Amino acid sequence: RHLLSCPHVGQNLHYLFANIFFIAGVFVMSFFVIEAFYVYIFFLVCCTMFFMVKKWKIRLLLIGGIFLSIGIFRYHFEISKINGDYSVTFYNNQIVKLEGVICGETDERIKNNQITLCARMIHVDDSIKSIQGKILIISRLYPKYAHGDKIRVFGKLSQPEPFNNFAYDRYLGVRDIYSVMYYPKIEVMGREKDIFLSKVYAFKKAFIDNHFGMSGGTAFISPN
Repeated sequence: RHLLSCPHVGQNLHYLFANIFFIAGVFVMSFFVIEAFYVYIFFLVCCTMFFMVKKWKIRLLLIGGIFLSIGIFRYHFEISKINGDYSVTFYNNQIVKLEGVICGETDERIKNNQITLCARMIHVDDSIKSIQGKILIISRLYPKYAHGDKIRVFGKLSQPEPFNNFAYDRYLGVRDIYSVMYYPKIEVMGREKDIFLSKVYAFKKAFIDNHFGMSGGTAFISPN
């Protein structure tokens, strides 16, 4: 309690609590369905009580409740953004040809590679449209792809679905991924300049390969 009387310590503790509960809110929504109405009521109650209560322990818990609600609201907001033909998810369950940049570390598995693609263009009829959104691409082990590669992919775009009682769709949703492609045709078009991250990922892969004899990507679980 004496530590909390120090302004800097108190502010840092509040900031820590806010971040922890915000992340917890997003995490909870990844595995459970909570109606926005009930979250809104909970948010209002926490805000009201925060200004009425004087005890610091209770106020700290109320801050946690407020930011827990904000984290849940953020998840609902991200879900609401995935509609519209500007979003890659609009084309889920269709065979498409699209272009984008590998914007994450390539996750090398025993049977396949898992690639995070930031989509930029999609070929629709005889035209090309700008789109946005991330896609998890499950590709064959070879050839290898790396962060910063500009690629064109052709295949079926699917919506992630739960499997073996695991909420795979919500798990990927935490990373803003709402579309997957399994073993599409991939064509490398070039590279985007992002030397720093490319070097970091390359160094990490070389370190793991040299010391453990395998690639250590663990970013995603996949039903395939």
